[in-house]
Amino acid sequence: MSGILRPVLLVISALVIIGLVGRRMARGDRKVDAYYAALRVDLRSVVRAQAGYYAARHRYAPVLDSLAVAPFGGVHMGPSEGVQITITRADEYSWEAVGTHTLLATRCVYGDSAPPRPIPSFSAFRDYCTSPP
Repeated sequence: MSGILRPVLLVISALVIIGLVGRRMARGDRKVDAYYAALRVDLRSVVRAQAGYYAARHRYAPVLDSLAVAPFGGVHMGPSEGVQITITRADEYSWEAVGTHTLLATRCVYGDSAPPRPIPSFSAFRDYCTSPP
């Protein structure tokens, strides 16, 4: 009986180890997804605020601080933890912002042109993300 028991215990142990490793990897994926979600939420806030700023001033805001005042401040403009958004270009025709997260090796670039386009879906924002050079 001990001759059969030993291989069975080895197989069970291997399955338990594989299951634990798989759970740890799934948790890591959820964390990465959460970092992307925070980045997308902040970028979407900038998109909404820029649309309001454009409607009122017929040009886009050159800095985030310009978007934090009424009537554009109706959206959350404070960055999420680990997220940094920088407006890199803005004029009366278009704007562009770069978003990064301290725990992602990725930068997301999003811009728009006059008149503002509809706000992209959450999943579309990942299409604007690339690994840094």
